[in-house]
Amino acid sequence: MGYECYDTVDSGAGGQKIAISEDEIVAANERMEVVRTDAEKNQNALDKLNDAAALTYEGDSAQSWYSAAKTVWGYLGAIHLTLADTIEEMEKICKNHKETDDAAADRAANMIDNENGEG
Repeated sequence: MGYECYDTVDSGAGGQKIAISEDEIVAANERMEVVRTDAEKNQNALDKLNDAAALTYEGDSAQSWYSAAKTVWGYLGAIHLTLADTIEEMEKICKNHKETDDAAADRAANMIDNENGEG
């Protein structure tokens, strides 16, 4: 079972009804779950980064500054990796929506060309 909705983007006539299959919805939801998980990892890494930065105020020795800087560098690297994964998942979601939009446009063009708009 899929869903029908109105596509109001790029439509001068107030929107066209398009169908989205259940498989497309499940796939998009799974990818969004990955994005949510990545966002939580980023928040945890930022919390650790904040804690590591706080350490730099606790001592004046060069060693404590060096250790804190290494810790910060490690967390920034982890954040970079999860952001890259998040971007990749968002690109997949965007591609999926474009494919759905393209399929709806092809169907509408087919209706106009071959079915006199009667569906």
